[in-house]
Amino acid sequence: MKYSFCSVKLIRLISICLACLFLTSCTMGLTVVDERLDTIDTEPVIEATKETLPLYPHGSVDSSLQQVTNVKTAPRQLRLAVVGDLMVHGPQIRAQQQSDGTYDFHNNFHFIKPWLQSSDVVVGNLETTFAGSSQKYSSYPRFNTPDAFGEALFEAGFHGVSTVNNHTIDTGSQGFFRTLTVLKELGIKNMGTRSHDTNEYWQLFIHDEIVLGITAVSYETPRAYGRRTLNALIIPEELKGLINSFDYHTWEDDLVSVKEQLQAMKEAGADITAVMIHWGEEYQPQQNQWQETIANELAAAGADLILGSHPHVLQPVRPIQREAEGRTSWVVYSSGNFISNQRFEILKRHEPEDGAIFFVDILKDPVNGSVEIQDVSYQPTWVHRYWKNKQLVYEILPLTEALNQPEEYNLISSDSLIRAQNSFERTTTQWHNLSMLPLPVTEP
Repeated sequence: MKYSFCSVKLIRLISICLACLFLTSCTMGLTVVDERLDTIDTEPVIEATKETLPLYPHGSVDSSLQQVTNVKTAPRQLRLAVVGDLMVHGPQIRAQQQSDGTYDFHNNFHFIKPWLQSSDVVVGNLETTFAGSSQKYSSYPRFNTPDAFGEALFEAGFHGVSTVNNHTIDTGSQGFFRTLTVLKELGIKNMGTRSHDTNEYWQLFIHDEIVLGITAVSYETPRAYGRRTLNALIIPEELKGLINSFDYHTWEDDLVSVKEQLQAMKEAGADITAVMIHWGEEYQPQQNQWQETIANELAAAGADLILGSHPHVLQPVRPIQREAEGRTSWVVYSSGNFISNQRFEILKRHEPEDGAIFFVDILKDPVNGSVEIQDVSYQPTWVHRYWKNKQLVYEILPLTEALNQPEEYNLISSDSLIRAQNSFERTTTQWHNLSMLPLPVTEP
């Protein structure tokens, strides 16, 4: 077939136009890709595959990457809950014995359990021993409690307990070592005493990339024949070096070890350090000069929290400014009794029935690593003891909830309700400088 000159020119013109259109389309496509890449400013570059990039039903690639960035930079959080003395007196042991001869303490913590389990780390002062049934179960002046109490503590949410106080050697070396074994088997960490196969008195608790270091120490009773004592019992030779304690007369020298423990915890990665300390005078609502002096010394050594026990009543909570570091330490001179049989009927004073959970909210910036105590707060507690079916019942009550729903918390008698209200007033007066934790918990 032959084409005219005009036909050839027309074909060439059409070809040139088609080529221009193709090149324009390619350029526009590259521009779109370039603009899309400019909006993704993140490292490393993620290959867009079906597995790594979903269909983004809630936004673009940009919003999804922003969500990832927010998660990486969101503050880390840890809530610590601290309670006071965990004691088991004779009437409690008898009340918790079952018809088959076993023991069950779970009901003691039924109402308070949600408050404990709302925290990431829960600790208290275990003021008894688990020497086993080979030694008769007993209370004051020498405590030996059924293992079931430890099981109830674990189920209630406790992660650690101080095992150093004036009752640590109530059941001798055998009870001392068996207590550590029982706690280890339960999965509860202990502070302040150690066995021969452990090197430290302190423990680390880790949650959400925050590391909390806690050690514990106790005062000693006066020496006998030049030897150190606890509860007027001479510390056995085989326990020397296994109990973290101090003598009030030589406290400056004895607490050098505690300062070294604070430093060791920091070197091990602790962001916040705490000292649980057994001190003070029983049943006194105010701290003494010894407590104030030692608290200031521990704060100066870097303790962020000084958590007191032993007086069996609540004592004040105070901040201590560490101006050189620009940080604040908090000292709880005493958290009172969390559970015991110390009551008005026996002691002719109501304050030993009062307790509290001391909450510490800790924040950590994952970008620069800075850590701060964001807030401290508390929940007033009261040990409700009453008779049911000719049997004594012990229950720890969260008073903000119990007073709002008394019947739900077994506050049925007018006497119990009045005593609970009075306890609430005493606690809120003593800890007036703190806020109560407004925690909506599940129904009991």
